Amino acid sequence: MAAASRNAFLSTEPGSVNWTYWARLPAWTLDETAALFLALDPDTASNETSVEHKNLRRILYRAKATGEMDELIQPEEAVEWAESNALDVPEALLTALNISPPITNWRDLAIKYQKRIHKLKIASNKREEPVEAADLRSLKNLYRILYAIAADRFGFDPDKNNSAAANITTKVALFGFRVSEQTIRQHLKAAAEAIGDEVDRAEGRRLPDAAGRR
Repeated sequence: MAAASRNAFLSTEPGSVNWTYWARLPAWTLDETAALFLALDPDTASNETSVEHKNLRRILYRAKATGEMDELIQPEEAVEWAESNALDVPEALLTALNISPPITNWRDLAIKYQKRIHKLKIASNKREEPVEAADLRSLKNLYRILYAIAADRFGFDPDKNNSAAANITTKVALFGFRVSEQTIRQHLKAAAEAIGDEVDRAEGRRLPDAAGRR
């Protein structure tokens, strides 16, 4: 009799959802998740043709396609995802999960999140590559401008210790800007390192100024 009582949750009344049974499963498929969120029996939800059901399934499968969700998702994780996306979860399901929480395998969960983070990093890098390339070109142009002005007007030479950084600091202060000498020296050094090869090639092509200097 005790065994029959323990196994009672395995049976389901026609037309109803056995919340206790579904809450005990360690994971749900995306289709099962969609059905449960709409208070439908996952075993018969394939016959469901409502727009709400179709749209929710589409959201879940899109989440999987973008790495936001796996094919199998733990109940608590599914509920957390629903709440973060402003989706309602049936009260009966929440109650069943509180009464019969599935055993969490933390090792598997950690591996799952590591895989998800890896996927998101790959997707993020692919999206950011064009932006980073554009930023790098802009930064190099700024370095070229900085180096040219520093070398021509302040005598900057990356191979010598001189007063270029100090003089630039003084000139910048005349405009009401506060930039330390150390910061300017760091930027001059970065500019020299970034465009060093270009500087070497350009040295021989510089035209003399009015004073005859190259």
